Amino acid sequence: INAQNGEAFHPYQVNFSDQDNGHHIDPSTVVTASCILRKIEWNYTTGFPRTTNRRVGRLQLTKINNKVVEIVRKDDPTGKVGINKHTHCLEGVFIITTFQMSEDIIKLRVCGSFNPQNFIEAFEYYSLWDITDNAKEQVNRLVNENNVTNHHDRTRVLRRESSCSYSRSLSYDQPHDT
Repeated sequence: INAQNGEAFHPYQVNFSDQDNGHHIDPSTVVTASCILRKIEWNYTTGFPRTTNRRVGRLQLTKINNKVVEIVRKDDPTGKVGINKHTHCLEGVFIITTFQMSEDIIKLRVCGSFNPQNFIEAFEYYSLWDITDNAKEQVNRLVNENNVTNHHDRTRVLRRESSCSYSRSLSYDQPHDT
């Protein structure tokens, strides 16, 4: 709970729907498999260059089961507001803890980890919410996938480091509370 703003944080379920009523992002009392995201991509809106509270005009959520839910603002009939071409991205294991939308997404807060194992450990030691067994199983599968991938990466790194020709960088954009 954010006592200063009177906001309660809780996990949100991202429910995939092909129906006319669209996808749903609904609050939950526990972290379910529907809450867990592998990747979050977003683009801010254009048209308000001096604002301190940027809005998200496009949000693409890749769930732990690889289903993709995309929310895109409707075209502005006046042409003043659009979607910035620069895409921001987070990959790892995340949950949405605050979500508010009008024409654009005006509040979006996520928590999680770039490392699936750290995500599980955080729930074992400290958590505001319970996590369902199904959700844990799905994250543990991701941990196992990453362990296999990381083992292969480490082997490749060791081979390449011996010839001094290996370098790797990681870059990502930090999310803003919007």
